[in-house]
Amino acid sequence: MRRTSVPPMLLHGTPGRRHGSGQVEKSLAYCRIGWSNTPCLVELEPSMKRKWIKDGWLVPHNECKHGPPKGLIPLMAVVQHNKGKVRPVLDFRELNDTFTADSDVCADKLWEWRKQGINLSMVDLKKAYLQIHIHESFWPYQTVMYKGCRYFLTCLGFGLNVAPLIMKTVLNSVLSQDLDVKRGTSAYIDDVLVNEDVVTASRVVEHFERYGLVAKAPECVVDGARILGLRVWSEHGKLYWGRDGGLGGLPRHMTRRTVFSYCGKLVGNFPVCGWLRVAVAYVKRRANLVTQWWDDLIIGDELKILLEDIMDRVGEDDPVRGRWDVTGDVAKVWVDASSLAMGAMIEVDGDIIEDATWLRPNCASHINMAELDAVIKGLNLVLAWHMRRAELMTDSSTVRRWINDGFTG
Repeated sequence: MRRTSVPPMLLHGTPGRRHGSGQVEKSLAYCRIGWSNTPCLVELEPSMKRKWIKDGWLVPHNECKHGPPKGLIPLMAVVQHNKGKVRPVLDFRELNDTFTADSDVCADKLWEWRKQGINLSMVDLKKAYLQIHIHESFWPYQTVMYKGCRYFLTCLGFGLNVAPLIMKTVLNSVLSQDLDVKRGTSAYIDDVLVNEDVVTASRVVEHFERYGLVAKAPECVVDGARILGLRVWSEHGKLYWGRDGGLGGLPRHMTRRTVFSYCGKLVGNFPVCGWLRVAVAYVKRRANLVTQWWDDLIIGDELKILLEDIMDRVGEDDPVRGRWDVTGDVAKVWVDASSLAMGAMIEVDGDIIEDATWLRPNCASHINMAELDAVIKGLNLVLAWHMRRAELMTDSSTVRRWINDGFTG
């Protein structure tokens, strides 16, 4: 079995502590030893340490074998609440400022994956980042302190902005080693969609094992699966999607940061949100108006009342849902505008497959121009789906005339 290993970027920093060997350890300029942990992290730490050492993710520093440490990075154990997992997150801010992160747009994968039919499975790697091993010669650049002892972190840690690019490159390289596997799969970071009309999910798992990657048991989408933050299931021979998990309560302390974070949970990367999208955008605009900085406390109950009303309506009838599988290459584009916002929806075979909303600026132009802007945005939306033919639906006779004049000259 092959071992997946990549060398990291070299970590450079400012002068730090001097060791008995006479060499000066370089640590990142912002290095903080002794940060405070939340109670849940303190409770989990002993078991995490034992597991990370047992699995070889943390290796005690051996100066005789590896030489003096050349980098010191704060290690934080962060709980990912939506999955109940613990992530070893490193404070890579100085290195992140040096390199531009790769941006892999989730919406692009959603467009691609929703046109793959219904005979699908999901394959997810187990602790994906921790399966990417750092070459031993670079361990001295990635050391951490834990309870007064120094360890090497031997794998790819969370917190590095190019880590998703490294993961993506490794995964795509492994998938490309088999032409059938490559043709029948599509990967987003560590999630792999398998089109079982082309290749079976079990074959993909076996292929990963040959290259040293361990995957979880495949999830058949028709039996229910989580795909890019959406819950997907089968009904009457079709696939549908909805919100995965609950929203939790409103933030106790209302600041611009907490309001924006909660609004992000409401609409996320969901393809269809209906009225909720414009409601959330309005709340965020109001939060901007009543605060100067991200952590300013919001005075008054206006935003809290708005969010409570939104939550009541979402609880009664959540608009975040829709048809998952998209077939055909003909679509209707519904567009409209008001004094507050512009909107567009894509309809295929009687189902709304995507919608979008844009608040209009306060210095709003004439309503006819807003209607035209909605048309342009709606056409851009349908072009992303690579539809061969689109029927434009607008209630503005003026915009309809402008478009006809543009086509006829």
